Amino acid sequence: MGIKKNILYSSFLTCSNYIFPLITYPYICRVLGVEAIGKCNYILGIVTYFLLFATMGTSVIGIREIAKNRDNPEALNKTFSSIFLLNLICTIVASFFYFMLVITVPSLSEYETLMLLGSVQLIFTIFQIEWFYKGIEEFKYITVRSIAVKSLYLICLLIFCHKPEDYVVYFLLTIFSFVGNTVFNWFYKKKFVNFTRHFYSLREFFNSFFIVGVYTILASMYTSFNVVYLGWVASDIEVGYYTTAIKLFAIILSFYTAVTGVLMPRISNLNKKGEMSVMRNLNEKSLNVLIPTVLCLIIYLEVYANEIIYIIAGRGYESAVFSFRILLPILLFAGVEQILNNQILMPMEKDKYLLFSSLLGATVGVILNITLVNELQSIGSAIVWVVSVVCTTTLSSFFAYRTIGTILPFGTFLKNVVGYLPLLLLLFVIHSSIKIVAWSILLSGIFSIIYFIILQYFLKAEVVLSVIYNLKHIVKNENTNNK
Repeated sequence: MGIKKNILYSSFLTCSNYIFPLITYPYICRVLGVEAIGKCNYILGIVTYFLLFATMGTSVIGIREIAKNRDNPEALNKTFSSIFLLNLICTIVASFFYFMLVITVPSLSEYETLMLLGSVQLIFTIFQIEWFYKGIEEFKYITVRSIAVKSLYLICLLIFCHKPEDYVVYFLLTIFSFVGNTVFNWFYKKKFVNFTRHFYSLREFFNSFFIVGVYTILASMYTSFNVVYLGWVASDIEVGYYTTAIKLFAIILSFYTAVTGVLMPRISNLNKKGEMSVMRNLNEKSLNVLIPTVLCLIIYLEVYANEIIYIIAGRGYESAVFSFRILLPILLFAGVEQILNNQILMPMEKDKYLLFSSLLGATVGVILNITLVNELQSIGSAIVWVVSVVCTTTLSSFFAYRTIGTILPFGTFLKNVVGYLPLLLLLFVIHSSIKIVAWSILLSGIFSIIYFIILQYFLKAEVVLSVIYNLKHIVKNENTNNK
């Protein structure tokens, strides 16, 4: 399947990643309340952390190695079986320590039911094998399956969750939506690959597997670990505020992952063929599209932070607004970092560079968690994430330059920052002048899009000029055909 079709399917998937959470999360926030939401997200944070140990570098190494061998059926079977075995070993070890945690930590006794339900997700991660389908670029299947499971999850949520006491049901449905995806993945794989007893030497993958796994775990010290640490030192209510503030970020960051996830196997293939100029061009285009788009989005969200939190969660979550505003720069830095890591460092097997940047982020994250979160609680967690991501992005940009000569387009960044200042003023005027919230949000959104297009046209942004050229070409052909 061509890269354009893959991006199209990935875009459908991304849209579903926006639409479904924007339906489910506002509903659940209003039905369950901030404390129950905090309780569920605290345990999901713990489960997620153990999932990192269970999967280690599977999601990255799997995509990369499968992409390399997808044209050789025998090598594909061996690669799949070898990586699956590594994943199996890690999952068994992670599951053992997870159950030890449940048994030995008294403070988790009140969450026993949720912890036991979470173990199901941990065990079933063996069969998820999403990395395989991304490696062979089977994005059509990923999209159709994901939307089908999400639709069923939404229906069940609306049927079975109606009051705060239903938080266990909500947690159960969340776990089983994951299980549903894994079941489909495992049975559908027979179409493409067979499990074989003939493995590659596990040593072939272990170093990269271990390094990328450690990188992922260290990176979690300022992402998912923030939720866990906040749950240790603060209340479920504070966890509820923080996880509500970061919910929108999870949705938007899924868009980055979708795009870089499509490009990573293709870039891995280009790297194998030695087509460096094509790789460099793809990465530069990605950065030049990301920066102006995200800066415009950040300005819009800063102005309408109160309204966005209210739309997402309803009344009772007002304390999440300040954390939300603090977190907004992450949209830019995390996007840049994903491009540098997923489109340059990972495909080119610069795993040690990833490890160094994550080690820096983890060190900063742990120090700031200890020094800030006890006092500032959810606001402190937000600051930890922002500072850590800025540090890791800075180091990743240095490594990307050393690897392929990619330099961050600071000129594009500065031009857009200056260019968007009038938009910031305009949105403030609309926000303060129009008292009907829905009209204010809609009008500001329309003006933001129009302003974005005009600004990028005057800045001669390649992506906008390309779209305008294609539209002119389509119109010209239509006129010719009509004649």
